[in-house]
Formats: sequence, C-alpha cells, structure tokens
Amino acid sequence: MERYDRQIRLQKIGQRGQAEIGGKTVLIVGCGALGTHASEQLIRAGIGKIKLIDMDRVSWSNLQRQALFDENDAARTVYKVEAAKKRLNKINSNVEVESYQEAFTLQSGMLLDDVDLILDCTDNFTVRGAINQLATEMGLPFIFASCASVAGSVMFVQPDKGPCLQCVFPDLGELTQTSCDQLGVFTPLVSFVASIQVSLALQYFVCPEEVPVDQLLSVDNWSMTINRFQVTKQANCMTCGDGDGSVKQSAQPLMVRLCGTSAYKVAVSDFSAYQLEKILKAKRIEYRRTTKLMTFTIDTHDFTYFNSGQFYLYNFATLREATAYYEKLKALCEKEIIK
Repeated sequence: MERYDRQIRLQKIGQRGQAEIGGKTVLIVGCGALGTHASEQLIRAGIGKIKLIDMDRVSWSNLQRQALFDENDAARTVYKVEAAKKRLNKINSNVEVESYQEAFTLQSGMLLDDVDLILDCTDNFTVRGAINQLATEMGLPFIFASCASVAGSVMFVQPDKGPCLQCVFPDLGELTQTSCDQLGVFTPLVSFVASIQVSLALQYFVCPEEVPVDQLLSVDNWSMTINRFQVTKQANCMTCGDGDGSVKQSAQPLMVRLCGTSAYKVAVSDFSAYQLEKILKAKRIEYRRTTKLMTFTIDTHDFTYFNSGQFYLYNFATLREATAYYEKLKALCEKEIIK
C-alpha cells in the first residue's frame, strides 16, 4: 500500500498535496525537544528534504522530552544532529537529511538558499533574532515555536505579508534565553506544540492562502486551554520596516547595529551585487554567491550582500569601524561604475 495512503486520502491533501510536500525543503533550527519531534513528524509525512542545525550533544536530561535519542546516545554524548539524522534515515530512507554541527547565526544565510520554510525550534532569542533577520532579508517564512513549563506558543511568520517576530517582541534583542532548566518542561507539551508547528508547515505547503500570518497561538497543556492573539505589523519595526513589508531606506544610507551582536547592516543604493562581484573578482577575493545572497571575507571581517539590497558587516567592534569598511567598499564600487 502507498506509504502515504492515509494522508493522501485527506481531501485537503490528496495526490497533488502530497507531491507538494515531497518537493519541499525545511530547515530545522535546533535539534532538541521541538526539533526532534517536528523532524520526525515531517519525515513521516513525506517531506522532500530536511536540514538540521544544532551544536549541542545528547545528555541524560534530554531523554525526558526529546525524541529520536536513546540511552546509548546520552552515554556517548553524541552530537544531536548526527543521532537524529541516523534515526530519521531509519524511519524514512527516501527523505534526504542534512546535518550541521554548528550554531545558527546571522552568517548562516548560505544554508537557506534551497530552503522553502524554517522551523524555529530553538530555545533562545539570540538565535530567533538571527532567524527573523535572515528570513526577512531573504523573503522566507518561518514558524516560531516555544515551550516552557506547561505553556507554549506558535506563530507562522511571513514578514513580507505580515508582522515579523520583532513586531511581536519589540525588545527581541534584549530578551535572554527562556530557561527550561529553571522552569522545567512538561513532557507531553513538546509533542503538542511540535504538532501545531508541523500542521502549519504542511498546510503552508498545500494551501498557503489558508495560513494566518498575523496570529500568535498560545497553549496551556495543563489547563487544556488554547488562545489566539491578533498581531499587527509595527510601522517602526527595526527589522521588517514599514507597514507594507518593505525595508526602510532613507536618502542617506543609515547603518545600524543588529541588537546583541557585533554585526551591522545598511541599505545599499550606491552599488549592485553585479558591481560588487566584479570588484571581488578583480581583487581576487574569494566569495560565494547563491540566488539570494553573496558572502565574502576580508581580513577577519565577514560580509553578506542580500538581493533585498541589505548589506551586513560582521565582527566589528564599533559603528565607526564598520562604517569605514563600508565606505572603502563603496568607493571601489563607484570606481567600477565610472568605468
């Protein structure tokens, strides 16, 4: 019998919907409680490809709420992404699984080039801020989810159509990790929240027009209550810009620091990706380019040019230093334009 027969029988999915699901790639940021439950559900549902990114190893305390791991993994303290990949391959060998033993940061844009959707399964707002920034610049939707104690939250975020995560949490850059070490996590809460997250993902792949982009869902797995909150796009949001979803630009490019990081961004209007690429080739500077961005390194500094027109500068101690580097690059590109 067809492996996905019971899912294909659903009127909302059918053969066409199953084909859509099988052609999609999902990046799962965080391979802990939410990430393991979500990845297992997606791979059983027949997703086309999964990318896992996490730098942590399996520990004994993980086994209470995290799927895909066993006592042997904890005893050997293996990397979570490797243990998860091994288990997922056994569940469905037809699905491609990639694993990355690293942290997700603002410099992880290259991982997103072939991604259709990001699942935020992390447990801290620094990483969520990076997801929110990159998703906004690259025009990618993501699904925010969190668990603490007996309560969880889920929201489908699509910054070009609705509010971004910083619209929901204006002080996103100042928020610290929500500590499940202190609050604890109710075991069944995790699979409950992950199921909502995956449900939204599959619905987006099959019927994207039906997915709400302005609702935060709050659940309490002890009192068995579910509440929806309407979220509006903030005109003064530092990430997604004005109310129509475009990124703010002024007559004079304004460089700003990305909260909680040593990275800066500026809206570029003085040169194009093509002109920048010509300069890099002429200077024999190695670079990587995808359909959505271009990255390169000079000295100890990394740079990313997004097709959205945003330019990110990493590893700068001060705004003055970042601005000086940007002015040098701009001058080089202006010489190329004059030619």
